[in-house]
Amino acid sequence: MELRIIDSPADWTPGRWGVPEPNPAATEPYPVGGEIDVVLVPGLAFDRQGGRLGYGGGYYDRLYAARRAAAPERSRRTLWIGFAYERQVAGEEELPREPHDLPLSGLATEEGIIWFDGREANGDGEERAGSSDSF
Repeated sequence: MELRIIDSPADWTPGRWGVPEPNPAATEPYPVGGEIDVVLVPGLAFDRQGGRLGYGGGYYDRLYAARRAAAPERSRRTLWIGFAYERQVAGEEELPREPHDLPLSGLATEEGIIWFDGREANGDGEERAGSSDSF
C-alpha cells in the first residue's frame, strides 16, 4: 500500500469493489512516517467495539504497524476511521480479532459516527465525553 497526497475530489478513482482510492496518475506519494490526521479504513463488516473484517490482504494492519515503527509519536495522533453502511455493522456481536489487527478510533456510517476511544464530536468541532455522534 502506498500513501498518497490528496488535494481535491478529482484525485480519487473507483478501486476494487468501487471503493474510492487515490489515483496514482493524479497524486504524489507521501512518506509512511509523515504526519497523517486520518486514515479511512474500508471493510466487509465492523462491530461496535472497534473490530473489523477487512478484505483479507492485511494492507491496513501492515500500514498501522509500519507507521508505529516509523513514527511512534505521530502514529498515536492518527485517527483510524472505518467507513461502512450501517447494515455492515454487527449487532452486539464481537467480530474475531487477531493480535496484529489495527484498533479503530471510530466508525462512520450513514447513521453517524461511533467513537471507540471515548471521544464524541459535537457540532462545533469540540470534543465531549460520550461514545457516538449522529448526523
